[in-house]
Amino acid sequence: REAFEKSEGRILSYLVFNPRRPEESLQAIKNNIHKEPFVGIKIHPSFHLYPADGVGYEVIWEYASKNDVVLLTHSWAISPTNPNQFYSQVKLFEQYIKKYPEVKLILGHSGGLEGGIREAVELARIYPHVYLDIAGDILFFGLIEFLVEKAGADKVLFGSDLTMLDPRINLGRVLMAKIGLEDKGKILGL
Repeated sequence: REAFEKSEGRILSYLVFNPRRPEESLQAIKNNIHKEPFVGIKIHPSFHLYPADGVGYEVIWEYASKNDVVLLTHSWAISPTNPNQFYSQVKLFEQYIKKYPEVKLILGHSGGLEGGIREAVELARIYPHVYLDIAGDILFFGLIEFLVEKAGADKVLFGSDLTMLDPRINLGRVLMAKIGLEDKGKILGL
């Protein structure tokens, strides 16, 4: 709230859903989702050590579906250096995407590593309400060009991972990408 007020309404937030405490977490979301600065719900399977297709997420997908609330999720490929990423594999989200196709889902980090990125692009191509964000330290040469070519600029969202990363990194990725100016504008907020 302090950041929202200091930024004069430019810094918005997501409420976090904890699948290990679904009823309590859902109630907190219901009590706050219509207040400023909240614009959606975030899930983070790797942080909560709970698989993205686990039953504990059912109530939040159902809630998002009935209330037209955006879900943002951490998504990443299996990583030899971070075994917790197992819980956020892109393919695990498809079960709920199929069941609740009207939910707008943002795959944070677009799957993270090459294998996850390719899976995320495929989901964004198939399902109309799946979007890809570029937040994070994604090491994929030509990432922006690849996402635009395979999923379309309308499916790619700017993300920075601020305050963990300097936003100029991903801003530069978009500005220097070999894509059209119109596509850059879409990614950066249009």
